[in-house]
Amino acid sequence: MRSGSALLLVLLLGSLQLSSSAPAAAPVPDCCFKFATVKKIPLRMVESYIETHSHCELKAIV
Repeated sequence: MRSGSALLLVLLLGSLQLSSSAPAAAPVPDCCFKFATVKKIPLRMVESYIETHSHCELKAIV
């Protein structure tokens, strides 16, 4: 029983080490999204929004 628990602990710690050493994805700037012209979204359906960065050529709300 103790050896099974010890093995489980080693596997768990090993998997945590692998996931923490994985390279992080590069952040995507907010102005690189594709823009779509769609119907207005009802305000009651909006949970959150952000404005594109001031350096972006196209100003938008994402």
